[in-house]
Amino acid sequence: MLWLERLIKALFPTLALEGSLWQEEWEESQRRIFLRIMRVFLPIIASGYLLHYFGFDKPAGLEPLEQWFLFRVSTAGLVGLTFLFYLSPLIKTKWYKVPAILLTCGLCYSQANVSLYYPAAPWLYPFLFVLASTLMLRLTAFQSLIYSAVVISIITPTLLKAGIDLGSLASAGIVILIVVAVTRSSLSFEIRNFLLNKENAAQQSANLEL
Repeated sequence: MLWLERLIKALFPTLALEGSLWQEEWEESQRRIFLRIMRVFLPIIASGYLLHYFGFDKPAGLEPLEQWFLFRVSTAGLVGLTFLFYLSPLIKTKWYKVPAILLTCGLCYSQANVSLYYPAAPWLYPFLFVLASTLMLRLTAFQSLIYSAVVISIITPTLLKAGIDLGSLASAGIVILIVVAVTRSSLSFEIRNFLLNKENAAQQSANLEL
């Protein structure tokens, strides 16, 4: 049953931290990394939506242009509000990732609607948004799979309305889930290395005391 143990460790890597002396230190380090990611990428994402309107939507003559402008500006505004959240004292709460989870879910859904109202847009973009979101959110492999499956189930009806066949959507969804599982399973190696470093440091300290 060695394979089952490895699977559990890959899906639930934080179990190795339960009862550890360094669990709080690990969680705090993950909070800092997550906040750094949000504070760097959210302004870039907001700027990208605004620039996309002036650099593509308007020159391409997408109609109705007012609605495309409203879509880009409102989306950039939501991203900006989320960015402000991650500058506030509320980041110290236990559920500090929830705004980012809701935002990225909304971005994936809005991109699916782009495929609906602008058929020339590649329909794979919403799936790439899902993958990028899981990398940004830094959830465990199991949490990332649940998140990805939920978001894919949300965007699929819209993409079906856009004329994308179900077989292509199912194939893309399965590939994304596999990539998500592989990429986020790396978290178990991060935790293992963290614990090994802490244990070695503690052993060296004990040796020095002796």
